[in-house]
Amino acid sequence: MLRALVISDDGYKSPGLWLVAKTLIDMGFKTIVATTLRPSSAMSHSITFNKELDLSIRRNQDLITVVVDGKPCDAFYAGLAVSDKGPDIVISGINLGENTSIQNSLYSSTVAVALEAGMIGFKSIAISVDAYRIEDFRNEWLRKILITVVRASTEWIIKYGMPNGVIAFNINVPLVKSYGTIPSVKVTKMAKRRFEQRAKITNSKMRIVSNEMKLVPGTDSYEVKIQKNITVVPLTLCIDGISQCKPIDLISTFNFANYINSSLRELVK
Repeated sequence: MLRALVISDDGYKSPGLWLVAKTLIDMGFKTIVATTLRPSSAMSHSITFNKELDLSIRRNQDLITVVVDGKPCDAFYAGLAVSDKGPDIVISGINLGENTSIQNSLYSSTVAVALEAGMIGFKSIAISVDAYRIEDFRNEWLRKILITVVRASTEWIIKYGMPNGVIAFNINVPLVKSYGTIPSVKVTKMAKRRFEQRAKITNSKMRIVSNEMKLVPGTDSYEVKIQKNITVVPLTLCIDGISQCKPIDLISTFNFANYINSSLRELVK
């Protein structure tokens, strides 16, 4: 039996988490859900060392649920620890809120977990949706699109594996409201920045304030926010300026995106 590990940084009540888990169970995967006790966005690769964390585990026939009072990467490693065999695929998400741009992806716990999984050799995907309310997940058409993205991504990766040079895929889905509207799937580069941020200081208090920047055509942020397309970004880990990255198999990456695109088109036939 194939095995899947699903992680959420939105907490165990996340509707996106359970949408992914149910989809994978329906596909026949033995599934482990590992999540934080409470929403834990923007923690990136942060992990808890040298401190015991509260943990609860619930086991059912096709589902193991692990809830950790810690950070998203803590939850990922807890999920690995309770599995009797490594997962065939790791899905991080579906996150409430898009994770486009290099800036957002460096902050993102959702993307960080997918990269963490990819670094140690697991096939992995981060999936986020440009929606910020739990109520948006009640939109039946959006749910069909998200289920199709999860199912198609999983089917392709299980069959073909990750393309050479790709550590993980970062997938972002726009908020689709109109029944029958099918977004296109685009392989894109990341925008550098999404927000201009500064510290606002008053007396002995401060807070970070953000202003959205102008979106640049041809980037993931522009495609998701303006064009309302689904974006696929292949992620690598060459950030030190010296290491030589393996060439990315772009043909396989485009085939991956095209498979999702074709699966979505089936929804209106």
